Amino acid sequence: MTKTKDVYTVNESGELKAPLVCSHRLLLAFLAFLGFFLCYAQRNGLAVGIVCMVNPDADNMTLFDSSDTPMIERDIPAACHKHTVQKSRSESQVLFWPKSTRGVILGSFYWGYALTQIASSVAVNIFGPKQFLAMLICVSSIATLLLPVVSKFGSFLVVLLRVVAGAAQGGLWPTIFRFWATWAPASERTTLLSFQSSGPSMGTIVSLIIGGLFCGFTFNDSIPFIFRFGWAYFFYLLGKSICTKGCTKQQVSLNFARKSMALSDLIGVLFVMNIDPSIASTPFADIHGISYFKGEEEILFSVHFIFRLGLIKQIDGNNRLWQVDLTLTSDNDPNLHSFAEQI
Repeated sequence: MTKTKDVYTVNESGELKAPLVCSHRLLLAFLAFLGFFLCYAQRNGLAVGIVCMVNPDADNMTLFDSSDTPMIERDIPAACHKHTVQKSRSESQVLFWPKSTRGVILGSFYWGYALTQIASSVAVNIFGPKQFLAMLICVSSIATLLLPVVSKFGSFLVVLLRVVAGAAQGGLWPTIFRFWATWAPASERTTLLSFQSSGPSMGTIVSLIIGGLFCGFTFNDSIPFIFRFGWAYFFYLLGKSICTKGCTKQQVSLNFARKSMALSDLIGVLFVMNIDPSIASTPFADIHGISYFKGEEEILFSVHFIFRLGLIKQIDGNNRLWQVDLTLTSDNDPNLHSFAEQI
């Protein structure tokens, strides 16, 4: 049995099934892939970046003079001097973190990672998988973005940021399993999850490949510390995609609005509805549990709903794509009563 030119089919169990190709479910899987790609690049990028950051002489005995300038004293026996090879130092290797400090920095990520495994599985049921996943990626990105800024002030702040990033990423897997349990049909869950699960491997590979490229350039001393070294731009690159996953349900509606632009005599309008469920109003219902399009989380409104018109603005500067903000009115709104009397 087919419907609308084989767009929808009925399988042997009698379940109506929509194609996966070019579907919103596949789009969500791609966005999840990018989110995991970004997070795992942030997780493993420091393993390469720290080599560009730390002075190789930091592992020797380090003293400080009266001006707090590091002075290197090599603790090497005289008999071994002829076998000693002078380590080359890049201009970007300016931080004096010995092996013990570097070990703490690299391992601190998993301190936070271990703390949020169970807590995140509870929190995702409170905030919802879409919002919680977006929040986790945002927090991890912000922590990575700030890392070059605080590195000058001491290793403690770097450790703190890595703990925060680890705590955020500790909730990724519990959240993504809850995410697909909500958004993916059972027959497609394995396919969508496997596509998204390739993000961690790709993020790790890419970060390890490109991380060393940022060690090759350094600007002059007139440039502020946070913009002077190539490794700083590596972390800025990893952290720049802040909150790119904060659009899921709205993106579905926006895609419908964009489709209208294919016809020259139509414009697309995205209605953003602000609804306070605590006010008295005409009843409405969340039907995502019984609607066929479960991924869209549809709300069913009655024909008597009245919204207050708010801001009207263009989207992306396009004069054929507009956003209209609406606010649900209360049944006790005096302006609504006055309007009803006039008509």
